[in-house]
Amino acid sequence: MCVWLLITNWGPIAAGHPTYLIFYIGLLAAGVLVAGLALRNPDKRGRLWLSIIGAVLFVVFTVIAIWLKPFGATDVALTAMEGTDTVTVTQNGGRIVMEPTAGFDTGVIFYPGARVDARAYANILMPLAEAGSQVVIVKEPLGIAFFSTSFADLWIADNPGPSAWIIGGHSLGGTVSSIAADRNEAVDGLLLYASFPASDISGRTGLEVSSIYGTNDGLANPEQVEASVVDLPPTAVLVPIVGAIHSDFGDYGLQPGDGSADITRPDAQAQIAEASLALIDGLATGP
Repeated sequence: MCVWLLITNWGPIAAGHPTYLIFYIGLLAAGVLVAGLALRNPDKRGRLWLSIIGAVLFVVFTVIAIWLKPFGATDVALTAMEGTDTVTVTQNGGRIVMEPTAGFDTGVIFYPGARVDARAYANILMPLAEAGSQVVIVKEPLGIAFFSTSFADLWIADNPGPSAWIIGGHSLGGTVSSIAADRNEAVDGLLLYASFPASDISGRTGLEVSSIYGTNDGLANPEQVEASVVDLPPTAVLVPIVGAIHSDFGDYGLQPGDGSADITRPDAQAQIAEASLALIDGLATGP
């Protein structure tokens, strides 16, 4: 099973955070070790019980491995990863950076949704970089944003250049981005994609928020997103994308449990990009 997961998901696993590869290879090695214990002197009571315990743990971690299987980026996102004449794209094990060749004055830090290949957001966020923002997409350990809560704080501290910072994210990534935005006074904007805050941040001053969601979303309930506005600062803006679904906020195929779209993905993403740029432009021009 582990070998099959590695072979069929090699692209997103190899391109993701190093913990992905460590986890899957470690699980494969553990499986070989358990098999070896079971076959070597199986009549010894101590070795037998050790083999049984190891087998149980191996099954548990295999189930976890199946659940952690990443949603790989589609071709349109992989093409965006090649960059353009005006935007260079670089990456390492911890992040993807999309940087305007002409320079930038604002920075955007973006947290992917749970188990989604970070590269899947290159296409939908490209308009932000083309408009003059440095865009940093976080590669989360094992694809879970809660394992990267400190990334934004560290990146902002190490990169003092931008005059304005926006933190955002999709789904679980948006929830984690709200935590980072609430505690870091250097953050000026919060961009939520099909998401809602982790807690009440309505008292956070100096933070402009755009909560963008699809009305046909089957995973982030639209009513729940709308209700979450009371937990956001009073100036927060709700932007419904009529007919859009959860999977429209990236390019990774259709996520299980999602709704049915009444709008094409390119049309939905054009509206998402427009709403995102409106937040950035608002920060640039001020009240």
